[in-house]
Amino acid sequence: MFRMTSFLFLVVIMIAQAAFSQTAWIADDFDDGLADGWKQVNGSWSVEDSYVRATSGQRSYLFNTKYIMRTKPYYIEARIGNGKGGVIFCLNDYTAPVMAHYAILEGHEMVTGYLSYNGEPIVTRRVSYLAPKDGFVTIKVEVDPVKRTYSVKVQNHELVLEALRYRSGYVGLTSLSSGFKCDFFQVVGTQPMDTPYDLVKTAQTQIDHLEYMTLLKDNIVISNPIVGIVQWLNSIGEYTLEIALQGQRSEPRGTAFLSDNSMLVVDGGENAIRMYNREAELERIFSGSLKDPRDIAVDEKDMIYVLDQEGVKVFDKFGKEQDGSSAKGLFKNARHMLYTAKGLYVSDERAAKVFLLDPQELSVLQELKEGFVHPAGMAFDEKTNDLYITDPGANVVIKYNKGGILEDYIDPVTINGFISPRCILVTDDRIIVGDYERILIFQKNSLTVRPSLEIVANNE
Repeated sequence: MFRMTSFLFLVVIMIAQAAFSQTAWIADDFDDGLADGWKQVNGSWSVEDSYVRATSGQRSYLFNTKYIMRTKPYYIEARIGNGKGGVIFCLNDYTAPVMAHYAILEGHEMVTGYLSYNGEPIVTRRVSYLAPKDGFVTIKVEVDPVKRTYSVKVQNHELVLEALRYRSGYVGLTSLSSGFKCDFFQVVGTQPMDTPYDLVKTAQTQIDHLEYMTLLKDNIVISNPIVGIVQWLNSIGEYTLEIALQGQRSEPRGTAFLSDNSMLVVDGGENAIRMYNREAELERIFSGSLKDPRDIAVDEKDMIYVLDQEGVKVFDKFGKEQDGSSAKGLFKNARHMLYTAKGLYVSDERAAKVFLLDPQELSVLQELKEGFVHPAGMAFDEKTNDLYITDPGANVVIKYNKGGILEDYIDPVTINGFISPRCILVTDDRIIVGDYERILIFQKNSLTVRPSLEIVANNE
């Protein structure tokens, strides 16, 4: 009897320890209304009788503003009812419903899929389930970003096991009709949630939402806007150096190098340019009239071109802004820029164009517009004068020849295509594509086959 009692006591302790080890990263029962951590997007929501309810008939979203890293497993649990809807996770940006996974209930079906870069819902699975009589359903999504999988349970019955296309980001609710409501939402991990600060100075390769990268000799230099760092990787993707940007709002974007190898980093959060010497020490910060700067380029005379929301601003190598430099009002939403011997290329994703500008006058020399959906990063082959442009909207790399004619669409079909190609580099024998949370390295003229190297974060 004593042994049985001891055994039962041990079981109770083990269950208690297991429960205690779980940590709620996000939890809301909506008893006190809609907290500050929620953002309504594309529709309206209200709180009534401890329920959050979608009040518009269109597709609506309610996103939580806490970012969830891709370093630890977790689960999302929500009790939902009265209409079509479900949960959103691994969302790229809590201000827009693009690039995310979803698990929603439509009648007696569980529907899983993802939102593309353009916000288009892509359905990957439909599974029938038995709905309870009271109309309320508990949905649980177990996300393992390390193993790149997620599963969905409805009323504690596992229905779906899927691969993760995106592995980090925000979570929330989505409604396909008015009347959909939720009375409880939580995100739970078995350990405390990592924050970006936890990944600074860890001597690990960190690739998150990769949009900007450049080359310095044999090193790939990448910006990580999530962790707030700039890293050097060697030719096989090994971590060699890191610079952490100081400041709560700091967000590294484009990078470039002066002739003495001083590095320039666009800090979009602080509306400034940071200059570091060859020892990676901060030399100066300058800003001038910059507003939401995105990318940066340097010419052979060390003149600095900065692309911001207004146009192109020009600075000398000491950070003094030059008079009359603007190109104001020329672009709708330009985020990438490239200096070449032919001139200054700027890609405008909203206009679906790539502009070639005269660097002196900042006037338009040429417009490229064939084949684009949302053009992004660019690379120029100095040997052939070919221009490569990533297009995350079309999910391809587009190649223009030296005559400015579209020559090829490039898509690595053997690895099920790109995730979201944002930036690109070209060397004598390689093409390097920054693909959201990985770097793919191809031999030239073989982009339609398997890459020769895939670089991901060290802790994966």
